[in-house]
Amino acid sequence: MINKSTRWGPLALIVLVLVACEAGRSATTIEISVDEYAFYPATVTVPADSVVTVELASRDFVLHTWTLLSSGEAITSAVDLEEGRILTSVEIPGEATARTSFDSPSPGSYQIICTVPGHVEEGMTATLVVTP
Repeated sequence: MINKSTRWGPLALIVLVLVACEAGRSATTIEISVDEYAFYPATVTVPADSVVTVELASRDFVLHTWTLLSSGEAITSAVDLEEGRILTSVEIPGEATARTSFDSPSPGSYQIICTVPGHVEEGMTATLVVTP
């Protein structure tokens, strides 16, 4: 006969380790609305070492993206965007909602852009500030 505590012991240890790893992380949800050529709010702040969920709502009939870039020189044209700089991105169809989740990057400021041609050129940018 198998002792139940022996059978579940390794599984319980794995679960405890996973919970301990996640215990120091916080969950942050931010709400962003988009329309025309703007993100509202234009600056959002999240803590480092957190899981960030972005809930997006489009208030117009145009396709947009919410694209978070790695640190570096600011993008002023989507043509200049190197795919390797994208940390996360989500499309928002016109008059719709979308959601994305990601691990917050290291403390600092990060540019957010809309990659639809012409939108970043019209000023559709925002900033994500990650605090220590």
